[in-house]
Amino acid sequence: MPLKFRFIIEKSALFIFLALCISNRSFGAETIVYGNAGTYAGTTLTMYRFSDYVTQKKQTIATCRVDTAGYFKFSLQTDETFEAFIDLDVFVAIIIIEPAKKLKIVLPKRTVRLKEDKLNPYFQPYFFYPPTPENPKSLTNVFKRFDKDYKSTLNKVFKNRRDINYTLLIEELKNLDSLYKQPQNSFFQTYAKYKILYMKHLSYFKNKKALLRQIVLKDKIHYYNPGYNLTFQDIFGNFVTENNEQMFKFLYNAADWFALENHIQHKYSPLLDNKDFREYMLLVNLCQLFHTHEDLKLNIIKIMRNALHSGITGEVKAMIQNFLDENEALILNKKAPDFVLYNTQKDKINLENFQGQFVYLNFMQRGNYACEKDMDLLRMLHAKEIDNLAIVTIINDEAPMDSIRSFVEKKDYQWTILQCFSKDKVLKDYKVSAYPAYFLIHPEGSLLMHPAPSPEKNFEAAYFKVYRAWKVGEMQQEEE
Repeated sequence: MPLKFRFIIEKSALFIFLALCISNRSFGAETIVYGNAGTYAGTTLTMYRFSDYVTQKKQTIATCRVDTAGYFKFSLQTDETFEAFIDLDVFVAIIIIEPAKKLKIVLPKRTVRLKEDKLNPYFQPYFFYPPTPENPKSLTNVFKRFDKDYKSTLNKVFKNRRDINYTLLIEELKNLDSLYKQPQNSFFQTYAKYKILYMKHLSYFKNKKALLRQIVLKDKIHYYNPGYNLTFQDIFGNFVTENNEQMFKFLYNAADWFALENHIQHKYSPLLDNKDFREYMLLVNLCQLFHTHEDLKLNIIKIMRNALHSGITGEVKAMIQNFLDENEALILNKKAPDFVLYNTQKDKINLENFQGQFVYLNFMQRGNYACEKDMDLLRMLHAKEIDNLAIVTIINDEAPMDSIRSFVEKKDYQWTILQCFSKDKVLKDYKVSAYPAYFLIHPEGSLLMHPAPSPEKNFEAAYFKVYRAWKVGEMQQEEE
């Protein structure tokens, strides 16, 4: 074989080998989670993880169909250890995924939420670590034992917050340290380290700056470790905003992301000199402010959007995008999320059908006492023919449209009634978790009230105030 062709063949083989190596590295080794749960036969199970622990955006990573005999198997490719969850409706199983491991788990008897639970906005599923009988040394089991011992320690030491037994605390912390030094897994060690740090902070290690200097800043940022993130958010969630008037001036003036970064870098130097850590700290603090200060929401959205357009990179950029995906849609004075749904005559309806009118949008469910009571009040409101107000009710119901139509006709609801299903995007866009839910939308399509008052809570008075202001503005424009 000529040397030239031999060289080409060898070079091609090398490229193929490298490509395979890169491919294997990208997809990782196969991890399998399996078991047998007869009560789930015929159902589809979903496994998810959090894209990040700041926004806790769920990311589906695997699904599997439970066969008629109850056998199920999740298969996924990964080269990292992380926390995952299996949604079981009333229960949520917590699994610690390890690369190239096969894990058999035992699921509880299938239990479906009752109707009242589905209507309860405060319902929370029960999170648990499933038994792993064939692998008692699995990380899932290690986490399970640690969390149990951790809670036991908290209960012993913090029976009375005013009278903490510090001698017992130190002894219990030593016990936790000694018990869980053996599992040589960095993911678990980080989890345990920061959970214990949180307990120390609750009891005697109160100085946040000292915590940063002595422990946190000596470590890297563990973006995907639940122990690190939840401890960080609980301790440092208001670190750069607490007692910081200048920070709030920046926020109320909608300063850009980098102005905020520069401010906290100078104010807290040298603690926040590391750019990655500074960005992460700022993001965590802004997210917490977003959920506690309604008047800052729009400005925080602008700041986050500015960060994306200003060259921010890496993990924090992805978290900001998750935050915007989750929160940007329902901001007052911004365009309300549109939808396309069918009315009882099976016509397609969207928000543009009501352009030029205020829209009193509400979400209802049949069989819900509060909803049925409010629907009677909406009937009375509609009968008043209030100027420039369209009432639009979206009923979340899986029944056929003919059933909805019969219900509407029987009750004599003569305004716009639309149907949606529990998995429809409109419920997610409007973040409907409880019924009834109310919104008021401006004639130009922006969201004016979220939530809007219910009919029982004097919606009319609130509407007339908004309507008068709008009418005055319209008249002034005509005069000009």
